[in-house]
Amino acid sequence: MKVHPPPNPLFLLSRLVSFFTLFGMVALLSAVYFDWEGFWDIRLLTVASLACAGLTITFSCSRMDGFMRLGLCYLVLWIFLWSQAAGVVRENRVFFGLPLEKITIVNGRLIADSILSAQENQVLRLALVRCESQDGSTADAHGTLLAIGGLNDFLLSGTDLTLRGSLVTMEDGTMLFLTDSTTVLASTDSLRHEYLTIRKRLLQWLLHKFEPLDGGPAELCSLLLFGRTEETGSSIKQLSVDSGCAHILALSGMHLQFYAGIAASVLALFLGRRWGKAFSTLPMALFLGIAGSKPSLVRSAVMYLLLLNPHKRYSARKALFFACAVQLFLFPDTIATLGCLLSYSSLAGMMVLQKPASMAFQRLLPRRLAMILAASTGALLFSGPCALAAFGCWHPIGIAVAPIAGPLAFLYMALGLLWLIAPIPLIGCGLNGVYGIFMSLLRFGADWSLAHPLAGTSFYLLIYLAVLLTVVGLLLYAGQTARTRSTQKHEMGLCLRFPECNHRFIG
Repeated sequence: MKVHPPPNPLFLLSRLVSFFTLFGMVALLSAVYFDWEGFWDIRLLTVASLACAGLTITFSCSRMDGFMRLGLCYLVLWIFLWSQAAGVVRENRVFFGLPLEKITIVNGRLIADSILSAQENQVLRLALVRCESQDGSTADAHGTLLAIGGLNDFLLSGTDLTLRGSLVTMEDGTMLFLTDSTTVLASTDSLRHEYLTIRKRLLQWLLHKFEPLDGGPAELCSLLLFGRTEETGSSIKQLSVDSGCAHILALSGMHLQFYAGIAASVLALFLGRRWGKAFSTLPMALFLGIAGSKPSLVRSAVMYLLLLNPHKRYSARKALFFACAVQLFLFPDTIATLGCLLSYSSLAGMMVLQKPASMAFQRLLPRRLAMILAASTGALLFSGPCALAAFGCWHPIGIAVAPIAGPLAFLYMALGLLWLIAPIPLIGCGLNGVYGIFMSLLRFGADWSLAHPLAGTSFYLLIYLAVLLTVVGLLLYAGQTARTRSTQKHEMGLCLRFPECNHRFIG
């Protein structure tokens, strides 16, 4: 009869803290984006802090030195994150020093690159500075305002603007500025002006390199490599959303890892693996400078730098949590966006579910395919509630489509880079072929979503959350069971015991 020792309670508790850290991070970002009023109540923070401190002290009785220090560090960090997030929410709330109906001019700075809507309108996210009324009165203003107007020149994040138009209030209380004219103001910071000028010229030159290609392949190259397109009402963007693959086209950590991986592989041939990976941060910084500080790019860059440190080995979960903290303090303008929320929720889902789900899927599928499908399942399941709350719909077909569309996107990006270096007909034929397969896959996913719509109100969102928790629990249980059976099989039923040591518990 095999006798297995009971699991270490500190180990189980550390795993539980790790899971709740990811869930808490996603909840915090959701509260920032959706501006949940009750989440920022100081009384709620006080009760939660006292509860966390009590649990920390209770469970640290046996190892007061290690676990209590870790728990209190997490508690202090969470309090700082909460206070900083509350500050971000306050800064994003729109305030005008004049009556809304009299405001005709607003001044501010772009906090994201301008984009073109399907109706050929320019969409701007503006950090307000001042406002002006019809009679010439001026007053201070602050907050983040969404402005929509006629088609204009491509505007970069950090540009100072004056917009003329009128304010309207949507049904949900969101303020919108309908722009009649846009004026670019001269920057007082010469260094920032030079950077914006160089970045704009580089983007225009790179996008011009794809003009010899047909319209569709050129647009897909621009979207995948630089996150930009000169086409209004992009059908590729809409297809990617309807097929559940919007994260593949949007600039994200996947794209940054692609560039960093290529740079590290090339530099490793001359400098060795360690120094090649270290110096790959230079091409990565160049790409960030050209593409801009997109939320998921900032998150991926911080995680990449944390995992580079050879003297301090961070787990992926800790790196994600610390990346969120760094981004919240150093790049607050990128936090209150849907892209940031979807980026962190998708990656958190992959970290929570990939290992147990792949163990469960390996009963039916090959190991590599099971890992890819598990990553896609975790990402789509965790981002599902956010998509339902933001858009009122969700496209679960992405669980099946994304594992195929992702490698195709990597192949297309590689061919696009080769085209930039050597625009020869052979590479153009390859781009056209991969483009046809990629678009057929997106159309299949979009057609399935159209035939099986998944949309609803907050009631359906609650049902989805209940189903999500059930699925997560089942996958975690299935993965743990499969891992236990594998251990018993390969260890021939032997139970390995290790002597007591004086190593401190570090989480």
